[in-house]
Amino acid sequence: MREILRPITALLLSVAILLLGNGLQIFIIPVRAELESFSAFEIGITGAFYYGGLLAGCYFCPMAVARVGHIRAFAAFAAFATLAPLVHPISSSVFIWCILRAMTGVSFAGLYIAIESWLNGAASNENRGTVFAIYTGINLTVMAVGQLLVMTGDPAGFELFSLVAILIVLAVIPVALSKAATPQQPQAARLRLRWLYRISPVGVAGCLCAGLASGSFWSLGPIFGTGSDLGVNMTAFFMAAVILSAASAQWPLGYLSDQRDRRQVILLAGGIALFASVGLAVGAGEGTILVVTLGALFGIGAIPLYALSVAHGNDFADREDAVDVSSGLLLVYAFGAVVGPLMASYVMNHVGAGGLFGYTAVIYTIFMIFVVWRMRLRETPSPEVREDFVAMTRTSPVALQMDPRSGSDAEGVETSGQKSA
Repeated sequence: MREILRPITALLLSVAILLLGNGLQIFIIPVRAELESFSAFEIGITGAFYYGGLLAGCYFCPMAVARVGHIRAFAAFAAFATLAPLVHPISSSVFIWCILRAMTGVSFAGLYIAIESWLNGAASNENRGTVFAIYTGINLTVMAVGQLLVMTGDPAGFELFSLVAILIVLAVIPVALSKAATPQQPQAARLRLRWLYRISPVGVAGCLCAGLASGSFWSLGPIFGTGSDLGVNMTAFFMAAVILSAASAQWPLGYLSDQRDRRQVILLAGGIALFASVGLAVGAGEGTILVVTLGALFGIGAIPLYALSVAHGNDFADREDAVDVSSGLLLVYAFGAVVGPLMASYVMNHVGAGGLFGYTAVIYTIFMIFVVWRMRLRETPSPEVREDFVAMTRTSPVALQMDPRSGSDAEGVETSGQKSA
């Protein structure tokens, strides 16, 4: 393990610092927007702009990294990302906030692409799975800690926003001083919806569902918490509980999905998320312990749904197409995350904080009906052609090149492994 970590320690440190800042930013943006008297729909619009920027960045940022190199690109995107948290406290314009959130989405897409392609270049076929697992573990835990940093300041002031900017700037230092070899240039993701849906309708629907529901949660979850009389600090615990429960559930659910028809486990995850959504929709404002407990249950079902859906999609693809499958499904998720906050915030505007989870309950219900219908039409693939579950991040398509299912080494050499659908 020490030999694996030595060349990538600096890069992983940058990841941890960057996600610590982004975790805090994800929390304080909607809370501060509410303090600025933004409506739920306006907050949803800002969330949609963030995911729109992230989606655009997945297409265009690889060209910037290829043109100027990883270190310069990372520094430039970090400078761009630092601008937004410094401007948020001095502007109360919804239009300006939408522009800032789009800028943040593009910036973080570029930051993720630069650092993930670097990590991928430092990995080998022998340790790619370990590097990917470590990176995923950092993503799933540091974000939770970032939520709790809200307790170090007042969202109504500028200090927390300055802390976000400080953390983003600090994340540049380990990358700038790293001795890791410069990796190959990243490639932009390809989106082939017809092909994706043809090989795995449930995989596409699952990632779309995850984007529609989880994307809404990330954009509006803090507003649900404060609207449910949790207060800012307990809302941070609520958000952290969702993330940490999701981190603990990914591997058990993944292992279970490797042993049986993966769609059964997808239904289980969707059913857990549906049950928690109904409970949160009805129980908003009914007590801290109940809401936090149901939030943890929501995390167990909702967050792993994306990784389960990607695994199901890869079950029906040739190994040489694994990166295209995972990248395409990531962009399907991002598209859902653009639309989801708009729909959820519209519901919240009319029925209150609990409307967020009333909306997610409807999404999960429709998705589960679709999965049951598909199970009647298609047999599960035989065990010998199925891929193992891999816990996934939702950062950039470049991270998916480290996925051990891709069968490609650090130099981009593909390993054949045909399978039938």
